[in-house]
Amino acid sequence: MAMFPDCPQHDVKVKLMFSEFDVRKTQTIDIEGLIVVFKRLAISFSTATINDLFERGDANGDGVINISEFRRFCEFYPTLLDCLYYRAKDYWTNEAQKEGIDEMRRLLDELRGAEGICERELTNSKINVEEAERRLLAQAQSLVESQRKETDAKAQIDMAHETTERGRAELRDKVADLNRNKDIERQRQLELSERQKTLENSIRRLQQQEGEVTKAQERLRDIERMLAEQQREVERQINGAERCRADAEEEERKEAEAHAITAEALRSVHQAADDVAMAEEQLAQVAEQERQAAVALRDAAEETSRQLGRKDADQRALLAAQQMAGARVTELAAAAEATGEHERLLQQQMQENQDFADKRKQVDDEEAPLVEQEVRLREQRENLERKESRLRNDFTAFAGRTTHQRGESPRPSPRGPSPVPSALAAVSPKAAEPLPVISSPRSVPAYTVEAARSSSYAYYSEVCAAIFTQ
Repeated sequence: MAMFPDCPQHDVKVKLMFSEFDVRKTQTIDIEGLIVVFKRLAISFSTATINDLFERGDANGDGVINISEFRRFCEFYPTLLDCLYYRAKDYWTNEAQKEGIDEMRRLLDELRGAEGICERELTNSKINVEEAERRLLAQAQSLVESQRKETDAKAQIDMAHETTERGRAELRDKVADLNRNKDIERQRQLELSERQKTLENSIRRLQQQEGEVTKAQERLRDIERMLAEQQREVERQINGAERCRADAEEEERKEAEAHAITAEALRSVHQAADDVAMAEEQLAQVAEQERQAAVALRDAAEETSRQLGRKDADQRALLAAQQMAGARVTELAAAAEATGEHERLLQQQMQENQDFADKRKQVDDEEAPLVEQEVRLREQRENLERKESRLRNDFTAFAGRTTHQRGESPRPSPRGPSPVPSALAAVSPKAAEPLPVISSPRSVPAYTVEAARSSSYAYYSEVCAAIFTQ
């Protein structure tokens, strides 16, 4: 797009408008370019008018208008040139404004998209924060559970330790009982050995007494005579044997009792040994339970440490998620502010564009009759010039015939510029002035336009009157 200055020289206007009409970029203007530009600039000429204007511009009749022909055409239609120039300037200004509006709309769509992305990211950040809070709550519950398990494991270890100590005390007591029973058993064994020795002595004495009784009976049989003397001895020996037998029986009873006591002691020893073995087994079980409790305590402590680590990680993740959510809120606020500012600028730009279009339409409405008037005046002037030429030809022919009849030499026919303005100067100095130029309504007030219109009508009226007067 060419740059259109605000107050250009006439030649600048001509060059810029020639470039506008040269739609094919051939350094010439054809009828299609004329139609396209007139339509683009909202010049509501009929097809016949456009064709007529093109024919007037195409001076050499080659079907195109070159730069010199277009410069001559613009000298004939200065108001049309001004109208086309400022309409082209406003058209491209309007196009630039539309491009700016489209660009602002595109930026606004991008900002809205970014705002939507920020809203989605904020929603995701809030979801992440809620998820982190849920994980942190779950980790806190798991930590409480792990601490409870650790406390239970410590309590079980303490209980197992107490049970172990009690078991060890009971084992020591049972070992002491076992040792006492063994001592009692050894004592009973010694007593039993003593009693067996005593019994054996009693048996030997009984056997000796029985042998002596047998010998005494033999002697009694041999010596019947000695019966009386020996009777007492026999009775004494029998009594002694009876006592020995009684002593032997008593010793046997005591031996049986000793055997029973020994058996009871053996049973006590075996029972004590069984109790010791059971106590040792229970102690082993308690020790295993204590070991398992220690393992459980170690596992619980490790789990608690892991839970604390996960809790710290979740707290850091929650803090990061909260910071990210805060950043998203700030970004969303900035995006919303930027979106609102661009919407305001877009509305302002659209309003300015609408105001520009309204002013352009108002100017177009004011320019249209002026441009049409200039075209009509130009056509009327050309018609008047043609009529002037015919009248001068008729006058020359009439004057020639009259001179011939009077015997005078004929006047030479004037060549070159029309003498009408100089001839009219004697009639009316105002009529001899050149055709007034109707400028654009941007710089000419309404009363000046009307004055120019009245001046044009007066001018052509005086021209016609002068011609017909001659």
